[in-house]
Amino acid sequence: MGTRASDAGLSLGTKPAVVVLEVVAWTLVALLAALAMRAYRPMPLVDDSYQYLNVAENLEHGRGVTTSLIHFDAERSNGRMPAPLTTFPPGYPAVIAAAGDGRDLETVARFVSCICYAGTAACLAWALVLTGVTAVLRQVSMFLFVSNAVALSFASSVLTEPLYMLLSTFSVAGLIWAEQAAQTGRLNRSVIARAVIAYSAAGLAYWVRYAGLFLIVALIVYALLQLVLDRSRLRAALLLPALIPVALAAALMVRNVAIVGTWKGGNDMTVQNPLKNVALDYARAQLHLMLGGHAVTFGIFEGLLLAGVLGLATLALVAVLKEGSQLQWKPSAAAVLVGLCVIIYSAGIFSAGLRTVISFGTRMFLPVLPLYLLLLAMGLHWLAPRWPTRARIVSPLLRALLFAIVGYAGINARDFREPRAPAPHEILEDLYAQPMAGGQPLLKWVESNIGPNDVIVATDGQATGYLLHRPTISMVGPHFSPVRWECDEVKKQMQRFKSTYVILYKPPPTPSPTSSDAFLLGESRFVAAATVREPPCGFIVSAENSGVRILKLGAAEQALERY
Repeated sequence: MGTRASDAGLSLGTKPAVVVLEVVAWTLVALLAALAMRAYRPMPLVDDSYQYLNVAENLEHGRGVTTSLIHFDAERSNGRMPAPLTTFPPGYPAVIAAAGDGRDLETVARFVSCICYAGTAACLAWALVLTGVTAVLRQVSMFLFVSNAVALSFASSVLTEPLYMLLSTFSVAGLIWAEQAAQTGRLNRSVIARAVIAYSAAGLAYWVRYAGLFLIVALIVYALLQLVLDRSRLRAALLLPALIPVALAAALMVRNVAIVGTWKGGNDMTVQNPLKNVALDYARAQLHLMLGGHAVTFGIFEGLLLAGVLGLATLALVAVLKEGSQLQWKPSAAAVLVGLCVIIYSAGIFSAGLRTVISFGTRMFLPVLPLYLLLLAMGLHWLAPRWPTRARIVSPLLRALLFAIVGYAGINARDFREPRAPAPHEILEDLYAQPMAGGQPLLKWVESNIGPNDVIVATDGQATGYLLHRPTISMVGPHFSPVRWECDEVKKQMQRFKSTYVILYKPPPTPSPTSSDAFLLGESRFVAAATVREPPCGFIVSAENSGVRILKLGAAEQALERY
């Protein structure tokens, strides 16, 4: 039995004009959804967001790819302010700066994410058309994308995920496009040009997220596999464009080596996370990626989804058993490409979760969501002709799909009923608004006594520096650094960066793991002592309120530090 899309219940036609209209329509739907998220439920800024915005601001002011919020050891090792950024690639801040043109950078960054999300929808719709998926299944796949709560949340974020997802999806769709031109078996400019565009996007993805290395590896493996299977002049020639992302990645690696001595750019702190824990985190990440970030529950929508998934699985099993030995399935080049990208990228992230300090969770796998949906569509396309629609009867496949779609959308919608968590700098803003003993808000004291170019040392340094708009040395916690912020280390960094003030946060009335980690209350004896009693090591209190204490070295200690 063939896999052509002749089923009247699943084919709505693929005329070029209709296809273009379809891609444009879904792009507009995605853009409107993203803009609605930005207006009514924007994702709060996080520590990485502060870094990106700060680097973008430095780029705007001609200071190059540098950060004034020095958080990681790699940047602090340079001993200057601002420091060259290597822990993160420079691509995303560069895009924000280029689009900024004097506008508010947070607003610009959120619009960039909205556009990237819509662009990803366009690339997914395009890829679905290129793979020959039937019209109804294309609409199903696109609906699953635009109703995914996690993807929608990141659509308004100030994070790399939307831009990286766009570039990675475009590179895969572009290679499928190149394969379409290569079906003639003849080497021509069209094939090479399409491959160059696709591979260039993969190289640029590395400049946005270092995880782009796994995408590059997947694409090279695909190119080599195609050459092994088809030892033709065409396949040999297509290996040359595959070197483009290698060259782009190598250029950034050379920059990192020149600045900090490692091609990784930073985060060289090695850990050994238990395989069992990482496997469980991986499973949770996939669950939340598809069904939203809220706590797992079971209700009517979960029941509908379960019924639909079991129905689809049953239909697939019956189809396989019916055909028995006559079953022939030769995966298309597109299926091989997408499958390799998913497997190699996921394996790379899983390996990084075992050995590095990356934030291993749902956001790490968001870029493969479009590829998951593309694989699902191709699988359903294979299954559709085996369960055709009969007259006056809705096919079992469509019934199962309907149950699954309604359940999936309902489950994801639960995310939007969850309360919005405040951003770290918003929490700190409330603390600085509280009065000192004389009645003046602490923020007013900071603005009057700490100049805009004065370097401060602070716990929760990235949020602090972003809020106060001051260059900041962040007292990073043990998760990202072996450095321990005791008296000698604090004084050493203050002298090195010519800093006068240390900002610490007092224990909150209701401590949480997040506040304890960010404020170093359980990790530094100096911080623990200096926030609740007379500061040790020659420090004195310059200003404080109920939540914040600002210290500086006493006159005698400053004199000693100069000698």
